[in-house]
Amino acid sequence: MRKILFFSLLVCSILSLCDTSFAYENEPNGFRGMKWGTPLDSFPTLKHFETVKRYGGIEYYKKKEEVLKLGDVKLFLIKYGFWHNKFYEVEIWAQGEKDWRALKDLVFAKFGEGNKPDKDVEEYIWNGVITNLRFSYLDFMDVGMFTMTSVEIKKQMEEQVKQKAKEGTEDGF
Repeated sequence: MRKILFFSLLVCSILSLCDTSFAYENEPNGFRGMKWGTPLDSFPTLKHFETVKRYGGIEYYKKKEEVLKLGDVKLFLIKYGFWHNKFYEVEIWAQGEKDWRALKDLVFAKFGEGNKPDKDVEEYIWNGVITNLRFSYLDFMDVGMFTMTSVEIKKQMEEQVKQKAKEGTEDGF
């Protein structure tokens, strides 16, 4: 009985450490006052920019008269992603290595240094409870991209993909 109790406490302790190990400094719930999951029609100043077919369709928008700066960093694009008409992602783009480095410094100052999965690739990842962050430099395009994504909505998207795959196996086998 003691072994079962000890093992149960050990598992609970490990799981509680895992949950907090994903947190990072200043984890946001959205961007510029726009919270994850908010319906598209709550943002009348958005203008359709593009549609990406993955996950059944992600609609990207730009704000009319968007301030293309973050702190003192000059940006060239900010795209707001919606899935099933819910705000789920923002992409922030900087042109050129100078602006990318300035954006990198700003992001690191706000959220910490993040994880660098590959020492040879300029990419950093922060896994959060509410928001995942990804920051990368695409040298072939000479742009930096900082992406903030809702953890909850991303889970819903992946569940939809699994469900569709499961439905496909029922018909084809």
